[in-house]
Amino acid sequence: MSYELDKEVEGDRYERRARSLISQEEGIEPANFGSLLLPETLRAPYILFEKLIFENISSSDLVLEIGAGTGNNSWGVICTGASLTASDISPTSLEILDKRILLAGKKVTTRVADMENLPFPDQSFDSVVCAGGLSYADGKILMDQIWRVLKPNGLFICVDSLNENPIYKLNRWLHFIRGNRTISTLKRMPSIKLLDEYGKKFGYTEIVYLGALSFFMPALSLLIGESQASFISNYFDSKINVKKLAFKFVMLARKQ
Repeated sequence: MSYELDKEVEGDRYERRARSLISQEEGIEPANFGSLLLPETLRAPYILFEKLIFENISSSDLVLEIGAGTGNNSWGVICTGASLTASDISPTSLEILDKRILLAGKKVTTRVADMENLPFPDQSFDSVVCAGGLSYADGKILMDQIWRVLKPNGLFICVDSLNENPIYKLNRWLHFIRGNRTISTLKRMPSIKLLDEYGKKFGYTEIVYLGALSFFMPALSLLIGESQASFISNYFDSKINVKKLAFKFVMLARKQ
């Protein structure tokens, strides 16, 4: 199966999911956004992602979100007062995103877009943000596109999975076997090598690796409770050099 066909498969998958939400009248209400949607044991990377947004994006900024989906991670940018353009390959997902943001009393611009060919002029945005979307594009092509649309000194802030720990790699392959992923997303899952390329391209990066014990959290939560399991996970991450053991990473890259 070719990469282009895989892209169509993934686009169709998210379109079907979004249409299902609309038909069931689910997923339209604002409910919670961002890290609050996740189990406590998996929140740390997304909490840090939101923290970097709040600390580095101002109300005067123009911000692009790529792979925005139905808006689960759009709210942090909205709350800064910045002007957000949320983009995704799935039109119905963006329809849900728009309605959720409007119901929450805010506004957002949406744009159907392939992240490998962003339909925006050079140096259009002060910041680009992405939560969990990097594996849906060729890493080098996407990096160049992000660089292109960012203004000088612009920021790219992202949270995503890391393709280094063999436990998490095996789990993703199981999802592929079950038909929940395409082979291209497995091959394009971000690696430390790719993150090093971001450092070379942008000139400045801050990267935090998190979630070395995430795979064990469901079982541990049943034994000792979610709060205690979360404490152990976060404590473990803080005491060792997680890096290649990590489930997730959070990166801030500044265009020099």
